[in-house]
Order: sequence, then C-alpha cells, then structure tokens
Amino acid sequence: MNTQLMIDGKAIHGHDLNVSSVLIMPKADLSGQSSATDQADLGIKPKKVTVSLSIPFLEKQWLREIVQLSEQRDSKGSAQPYVIVDLLCDALNIRQVTFSDSVNIFERDQVRAWEVTFTLSEYKSPAEVAESRNSSRGDSGLGSSFEAIAAQIDKVVA
Repeated sequence: MNTQLMIDGKAIHGHDLNVSSVLIMPKADLSGQSSATDQADLGIKPKKVTVSLSIPFLEKQWLREIVQLSEQRDSKGSAQPYVIVDLLCDALNIRQVTFSDSVNIFERDQVRAWEVTFTLSEYKSPAEVAESRNSSRGDSGLGSSFEAIAAQIDKVVA
C-alpha cells in the first residue's frame, strides 16, 4: 500500500514516504531525596509526527513545495497551521499541524535524490481545546493543578 500524505490539500510527493509519531507524556519526580517513585503528571503535550521521504533531483519542485509550506507564517508571525490528511494522523486524531523543529535535507548522489525529514506538531489538540474551554469559563486549571501537585508533595514529605 502506498502511503499518502496531504498538507493543506496539497499532496506531499516523494518516494519511500514514512510517517511516524511520538507521544510526549512528561512527569515530574516528587520523591525529593527519598527512593520513592511518586511522579506528577505534567499534562498531555501535543503529538509530534515525523515525515521522511526521498525526492529525486529531477523533481526539485516537490522539495520546493515542502520548504515553502514550512516557511509560511500566519498574520501574527507564528508557524502556519495546516489541515493534515494521513492514515496515522487520522488514527491519532490529529487534524491540524504546524511545522516544528526542523526540515532536514541530505543529498544522496549515488541515488540522485534528496532524503528529506521534517517534524510536524499537533495544533489545537483536543486537550488544548478542552483547557481553553475551561479557562474561558473562568477555571484556568492552573490553580487546581498546582494544588494537586502541592498536595502530592506534602504527602511525600510527611
């Protein structure tokens, strides 16, 4: 089966297209100087998707399109959010992404192609949308999260 990726309605062309993901779930150590294993959940972070593909030298327009997408900025100067269509992104419930980290391009003279790798970060994740709704209702979530972590620290220290 041929993997297909579309960003903002534009097909991303290349050979050996591979899409992978990293789910970041940070924790804070609450053990202090003890050997306890208590940890605090630091929230759900945006998912990241890594795309790698090979683009023949003869198809430099394919590379140009990826670079142009990565350089786009919105009216505030931030990375442009894009709608993404991909099987893995659909399975992970990722609807919008921004280019993040880097776009890596390596020449491979022996096969007359560029190896391209780039990272996309989830934009407006379901967790972020829920947090935004809570803050618009007057509940920032920060106080309750801080109080929960402080209570866990107090429990460990006691």
